[in-house]
Amino acid sequence: SYVAWTKQLSQWLTRTQGVARLKCTSGRKAIYSLPNEDERSFRARLAHLGREGRDEKAAALREKYAGKIASLEEKIKRKQQAIAEGEHEASAQRMNVAINAGGGFLGSFLGRPTARKLASAGASTARSANRAAKQAREVARDKEELAELLKKHIELQREAQRAVAEVARTNDASTTPLETVVTKPKKTGIEVHVVALAWTCQ
Repeated sequence: SYVAWTKQLSQWLTRTQGVARLKCTSGRKAIYSLPNEDERSFRARLAHLGREGRDEKAAALREKYAGKIASLEEKIKRKQQAIAEGEHEASAQRMNVAINAGGGFLGSFLGRPTARKLASAGASTARSANRAAKQAREVARDKEELAELLKKHIELQREAQRAVAEVARTNDASTTPLETVVTKPKKTGIEVHVVALAWTCQ
């Protein structure tokens, strides 16, 4: 009977016994509590693992957004330089218009300019005025583009902050849902060392 009793004991152990453990499935792979590890200790361990994972994800996000922000800031810098140069050029063109117009008036006042000279001065003044107007339009367009770049810069910074905050929230061990699972022994994992028959005297 000992062989049959040994087999029956193994079957009983497989059917009725097991180790209850907590299971967390919020990450990419499930994490189980250790045998006899209570929920508080398990959550403390999850918090430690969560901080490590959060720091890695946050660092990766910061690196990702740092590149985008740096590229955008470089565009902003170039646009600001273009505006400064354009405003300087527009100012110089306006000055040329004033000088050409003043020179033509002074020439007509002091002497007897020919019709050719008057036409040449007028044409030069008109060209300077056209260049000044064109430069002013380009500066205005650059300022609009700069405002759009600055808006994108603010939006990108906010997006980065939200992404990092989301990583911190999803790795909060205090709100991580847990479930209880029972790991039952397998027949191949049970080894009965001895089955004995005993008598008691009453």
